[in-house]
Amino acid sequence: MGGEPSNRYLSLLEEAARQTSEFQSYVKSIFELQPSTKGLPGILAPINIGDIIENLTNAGIRIWETWHKAKEEEKVKIINAIKEKKWREFNEIK
Repeated sequence: MGGEPSNRYLSLLEEAARQTSEFQSYVKSIFELQPSTKGLPGILAPINIGDIIENLTNAGIRIWETWHKAKEEEKVKIINAIKEKKWREFNEIK
């Protein structure tokens, strides 16, 4: 234990570093850092906060709807399982 890192580990680490660098270059090519008017180092110019809020809200609503539908389906399954285990009425027994 505690020896030299394996070749597989080193190659995965190098690949992760390469992909991180590519991602950073991609992000820089999309967003140009603009000087701030309030003394801050800079802001990402193309970001529209209204769009971000709308997209996050829509995503939250979809997650809630999916969760709610799954809970309703689970509730129906539980009710049906209980009904199947319920004793039959005496007049139904033959």
